[in-house]
Parts: sequence; structure tokens; C-alpha cells
Amino acid sequence: EYILNEKDSIWLKMRHKHIQHAGKWVVDNLNEFIKNHKNLVSKKGENKKDAKAISAMARAVPKFQKLSAKFSLHSALTKQCMELFNNRFLEKISGLEQDLA
Repeated sequence: EYILNEKDSIWLKMRHKHIQHAGKWVVDNLNEFIKNHKNLVSKKGENKKDAKAISAMARAVPKFQKLSAKFSLHSALTKQCMELFNNRFLEKISGLEQDLA
């Protein structure tokens, strides 16, 4: 269980977006995050690092793991919301509601 609140920086940035845009926003920002932290994403054949680089990576790992987990969580939440939206035909229902109003 996860509570979305003011302490979640990702939630603050996407909470007013339409669910479809929120999903794309999460994916785009996750890709940007990974691109900006290439040194922390494991790649085969890259074992040669100097002591400074290893030290910097070790300091950055907790932040990387925390943000990576948040992005994964928000990606899963937006996917669940879209599945509910589609499975319950909410687009058709909202259109009908607007026609009746």
C-alpha cells in the first residue's frame, strides 16, 4: 500500500495531469533519469573503474534506488488506472453522461 502525498516529488509533478499524459510523463522521465545516471546502470563488460568513480557511484546508489523505486511505483499505478479506465468503459460512460447533461 502506498499513500500519495506532498512528500512524493513525482506525485507533485504529475498529480494534475490527465491519466494518459501522466503515464507518458512517467515513462519519459524514467528514461531521462536512466540516461542521466548511466554510470549506475549495469552494463556487461564494464568493470574498469577508478577509485573516485567507484566512490561517487557508491554515494549515488541509495538516491538512484529510491528514485528508481518511485518511478516503478508510479508507472505501475498509472498502468493500473488506465486498465481500470478501459475495463470499466469509463470513456463511454463519461460521454453518455455528457450527452444527458
